[in-house]
Amino acid sequence: MSNIDDLSDDDIDVPTTEVQKPAGIGSLSGLGLALSQTGKTQKDKTEKELLGEEVTIIFQLESKGESKKHVVNMGRPVEWLKLLVEREYGISFDSQKMFVGSKELANFFSLEDIKEIIPKAENVIIVKEL
Repeated sequence: MSNIDDLSDDDIDVPTTEVQKPAGIGSLSGLGLALSQTGKTQKDKTEKELLGEEVTIIFQLESKGESKKHVVNMGRPVEWLKLLVEREYGISFDSQKMFVGSKELANFFSLEDIKEIIPKAENVIIVKEL
């Protein structure tokens, strides 16, 4: 019988290959992806709830003689609508004035703040370019 102190490194059988993961461990990485997607879905759902109901806005672009329809959420501020018009139709933010009827819309109002804007209906906003 040999003593452990008498063994050399050559006498000890040490595996030189990588240790394989037990079956099923690799599937946990998929769980992380699923959780992150669930978080994103939840974030989108929460954001949609905070922005409120959808509303159809018809922008009457006076300077272009056109009307353009968009579906947006009631929680969007007028400022956001002006950025949309700038991006989509090239009318600079600073040169826009928006009206519902004869009432000018302040940038800080959301559509929810404007009693003339009705959810789930088509609402006309007149865009005048200065």
